[in-house]
Amino acid sequence: MTRPARSFALSILALAAAGCVASAHAVTYQLVDLGALVPGGASAAYGLNNRGQVVGGSVVAGREQAFSWTAAGGMVGVHGAVYPLSGSVATGVNDAGQIAVAYGNPLVRIFEPGGAFATVAVPAGTVYADATGINAAGRVSGTVATGTLVTAFTGTGGAAALLLPTTDTESTATAINTGGAVAGSARTGIGAYHAVLWSQGGTPQSLGSLGGSSFAQALNDRGQVAGSAEVATAAGTVQRAFVWSAGSGMVAIGSLHHGSVALGINDAGQAVGFGFDTSYSAPSGAFLWTERAGLLDINTLIARDAGQRVLKATAINAWGQVVGAGSSGRAVLLTPTGDLAWQGSAGGSFNEGRNWELGFVPSSFVDAQVYTTGAQVITLDRDATVNSLGLGSAAGGRPMLALRNGATLNATYGVTVRSTGTLTGDGRVAGAVVNQGTVLASNLHMDCTLINQGRVITVAGEPGRLATDLDNQAAGQVRVGSAERLVISGASHHNSGVIEVRGGELEVSGALANAVGGRVLINGGSLRLNDGLANGGEVSVGFDGAEIFGLVAQGAGGRLVLSGRSNSTFYDAVDIGTGSELRVSAGATALFFGTVQQRSGAQFTGTGTKFYEGGLSVGASPGLGRDEGSVVFGSSNLYLAEIGGTAAGSAFDKLVVAGDLHFGGRLKLVSWAGFAAQAGQRFDLFDWGSAGGSFSSIDASGLELADGLVLDTSRLYVDGSIAVTSVPEPAGWALALAGLLVVARVTRRRC
Repeated sequence: MTRPARSFALSILALAAAGCVASAHAVTYQLVDLGALVPGGASAAYGLNNRGQVVGGSVVAGREQAFSWTAAGGMVGVHGAVYPLSGSVATGVNDAGQIAVAYGNPLVRIFEPGGAFATVAVPAGTVYADATGINAAGRVSGTVATGTLVTAFTGTGGAAALLLPTTDTESTATAINTGGAVAGSARTGIGAYHAVLWSQGGTPQSLGSLGGSSFAQALNDRGQVAGSAEVATAAGTVQRAFVWSAGSGMVAIGSLHHGSVALGINDAGQAVGFGFDTSYSAPSGAFLWTERAGLLDINTLIARDAGQRVLKATAINAWGQVVGAGSSGRAVLLTPTGDLAWQGSAGGSFNEGRNWELGFVPSSFVDAQVYTTGAQVITLDRDATVNSLGLGSAAGGRPMLALRNGATLNATYGVTVRSTGTLTGDGRVAGAVVNQGTVLASNLHMDCTLINQGRVITVAGEPGRLATDLDNQAAGQVRVGSAERLVISGASHHNSGVIEVRGGELEVSGALANAVGGRVLINGGSLRLNDGLANGGEVSVGFDGAEIFGLVAQGAGGRLVLSGRSNSTFYDAVDIGTGSELRVSAGATALFFGTVQQRSGAQFTGTGTKFYEGGLSVGASPGLGRDEGSVVFGSSNLYLAEIGGTAAGSAFDKLVVAGDLHFGGRLKLVSWAGFAAQAGQRFDLFDWGSAGGSFSSIDASGLELADGLVLDTSRLYVDGSIAVTSVPEPAGWALALAGLLVVARVTRRRC
């Protein structure tokens, strides 16, 4: 960041205010008057960093004194032990907050953010020293005068200044970049000046001219130089602003009013400066120049209610903030605002200002809008910040924003992917995302909830990862196709739209709630629910079946529908709540390796077959379970029956199977609520359309019996009941044993 030539330092402080012209661009500037160190005083800004910190000079008791300004702290003096004995001016500030300060005597200091400072040791015999900029490493550029010799230098606090080599009689340094290159001017004998560029420690390179003398005023990290050069016109010799680069050389960038001088240039290639009045002696207005838009009067970009004109722009930072001199006689800060429109015609870098309106790099100050006339791939490969981002439009154009190299897009007020837009890549979005278009899940991380009203899909042939809390709303779709895999990880997820798995695999970490109206459709796919599914909507399985891992807990109104002769496997617990439905349609099968709970009032519909290998219990301690299909208890199944009350009161678990009931595995009988069975009580545990098989064991250790009583299971496979009797005589024991050995297929009435 650089300061203007000192001959212009305070020349504009007494000029009068003038009106502003409305902007024709979506991006405009907000103007802040930075005030002065004393009430009613004057001030001028010379330096600006990427954090919005401004430095310069303000008139105090007739002398210019250095200041620093921040949005949080306002304007404060930067002076050290010398203030207010002599004048001082702050000429540059880096992003670490180090400030270069020059004094009216041969003294240059570098101030740290806490107020400590170090002095740059200028050569012995120096009668004047000026500082003009400071880079990220804390190295300053400037000029020293020793007798009749004026020489450019660089230096750091506490070290001797390095005089820059020159073959000329006089040289001045006006800017320094991160790489240590220095821009300035040199004079041959008593002839013309010419702009020069010193590479770090190298000899100066002449940058040429536009016909007369040329002066370098600013330098960015890309090696571009901005300044002014003399041009002969019919009205005489005038100054014309230029931008120089290694590829194009020195190029005149236009004139504002009656001439122009460029004083600042940022890494996006935006240059700022001022135009002259008719006398060619005083600034008449500030300008902004970009390669795409050309030279613009900054005052046309300022809101009408700004209250003053900007007469000179002295520096511009990476985000397009500009400092300058207002017609109030005080320093002003201009901050871009509004909608920043994408200008690229064939895709390109999101991070490059040349692809955006007026050359602005997206920043926290602007709402970036990406509209295209066709398909474009826009790559964000370095961290970027926006106030908000709109990607795509309601109609026309198909922009895709791809986050690469793990880059982060910081969006203070979020990202909206419109119907024609696509968001993808392997980076991170810090901010809420509303998707009305497409999220192509490659390996995206979103700090906030993804509100999906469009599509979430995977890249064909590649596994997809989406780290976020997902809110898939009514219009939203999450699709996993054949041979595809999508992993969604977050704390919790909500679905009221459609989640579709066709032949692929969807893995969800974080609890998934399928709300009323939400649909989960599976056909030949796998669904892994690492933290379970709470189903209040519908889970439907088609012809090719499904594999479902993780807890499925279904509430009132929820439906789990297995149809189309599908074969589906559930590997973990399934809880079908009151008022919900589990349907296994004709020809379909469902295999349960986990425990299954059929709550009272839960409907098990359809004439298909359920295979239980983990466990089944019905009711609600105790209760009734009805199944319209067929049931097979596998050899590893455990059927739990709670018993209490009396047979007449039906205070025991009962399973009614309309189709075939095949017994197998274990039957466990337990007392409910401290119940102790009495002699003569009979408990009708099962009803069926047809039955076969037998339990491999009956565990009645948990069923309390009154003293002297035994359990009679002789009719368990006859009519589904067990009874409590007194201890029988030996002959009775033989009959009871025979009842336990019955394995028969019988038909009985249904309840």
